[in-house]
Order: sequence, then C-alpha cells, then structure tokens
Amino acid sequence: MKTIKKYWLAIVAGIAAIFGLFLLFSSKRSKTKLDQIEDQIEDNNEQIDVIEDRVEDIQQQREEIKQDIQQTESEIEDLKQQVAEVNPEVRPVTEARENILNKTRRRSRKPKNT
Repeated sequence: MKTIKKYWLAIVAGIAAIFGLFLLFSSKRSKTKLDQIEDQIEDNNEQIDVIEDRVEDIQQQREEIKQDIQQTESEIEDLKQQVAEVNPEVRPVTEARENILNKTRRRSRKPKNT
C-alpha cells in the first residue's frame, strides 16, 4: 500500500508540476502578447497624430484655395464690368482710307487713283 501511495504521490506531483509549468509559460506568453499589443496601440496613436496633422494642413490649404478662388472670381467680375463699359470709337470710313493712303505714301508707293 505504501508503494501505491508513493506512485500516486509521484503522479499527483508530476501533474501539479506540468500544471505549474503550463501556468508559468502561459503567463509569460500573455505578458509578451500584452507588450506587443501595447506597442501596436502606441504605433497606431503615433500614426493617428501624424494623419491628424496632415488633415489640418489639408484643411488650411483648402481654405486658402477657397479664398484665392473668391479673389479671382471678384477680379473676373470687375474685368467683365470694365469690358462692358468700354465703347470702341467708331471712325468713319473716310478717315480709315486717308490713314491707309498716308501709310502707303510713306513707303514710297504710289497710291491708286482716288
């Protein structure tokens, strides 16, 4: 009977040792996984900060471009008003003919019969 007790004691001790080793390795494994997850969270937070900075820059550029567009639109409207206000002078045909004749005379060409 004593030998059976020794065997049972050895079996129970072996099972307890295996269970203890399992708990030890599983706790180490869970700690390393937690560390990896924390590192990933930190990396994600850093990436979020970088992306938020980029978003702010893009929004600022957008506002600047909107202001530039509004400026150019107002300039276009001003130019349209100026073009509408311009009235070209209408010269009579006889003045144009005289100008043409004067220019041709300067070139030492003889004008046609007038």
